[in-house]
Amino acid sequence: MTTWINRSIEERALLNPAFCAALIWNFASSTADNQRALSFAEAFLVLPIVLPRSSRDALPRSTRTSLASWLDENPSFQATLVARSRAMVPFTKEALIFGGTREFLHLSPDEIRANAAMKRRVNAAIRHSSNETQACYKRATFLGSWFIETGGANTVMALLGVRP
Repeated sequence: MTTWINRSIEERALLNPAFCAALIWNFASSTADNQRALSFAEAFLVLPIVLPRSSRDALPRSTRTSLASWLDENPSFQATLVARSRAMVPFTKEALIFGGTREFLHLSPDEIRANAAMKRRVNAAIRHSSNETQACYKRATFLGSWFIETGGANTVMALLGVRP
């Protein structure tokens, strides 16, 4: 991983740990108390799916669209996801460390949960963000809900063609 000072301005802005942790927080916050938590492995799919505008815009508008049928209609998505996921691993790890050490995220080997006490802070940050940043937050929340609707983490990962 490149040291912070040697990163490009774009990389510092788009892939800074606070922003990426907030995306993962939104992803994890989509679970209700009675639902399964999102898996630690699924958290590694947030950034490669939500950050690229083409990927974010291609997502369906409703969780009523099944992941399997959507992937059938969007074959190029699955083909590029593996490479994007590999490229984003260091940034996801950095975001998870940032969020975990600041108690923004509750991490365990099996699951990830958003710290509900941070909701007010996150909502304030979202309100003061650009439209594109707000779209990233919104799609991260959608992604978490969609994964839960799809089933277990193993099902989601198998459908997307990725392995932890």
